[in-house]
Amino acid sequence: MSDKGFYILLGLGAFVAYSLAMKAAAAVGSAVNPVSRDNIFSSGVNALGDVLDDGVSDDSFSLGSWLYDVTHNDPL
Repeated sequence: MSDKGFYILLGLGAFVAYSLAMKAAAAVGSAVNPVSRDNIFSSGVNALGDVLDDGVSDDSFSLGSWLYDVTHNDPL
């Protein structure tokens, strides 16, 4: 293999590695972003609350909605 072919393959490999690293970093960033709905902690709390809410996993619970309801009681 010539030096030119080696450097082309090396550059292609570096590009693929960089692309995969950026894609992984974006996925991790979204998973731990505190304001993302795809946050792993928020998703976990909502999934647990959903099952404890009515015994069925039907997306009927949101921690944010529950906190709003608790702090904004309607005095009727």
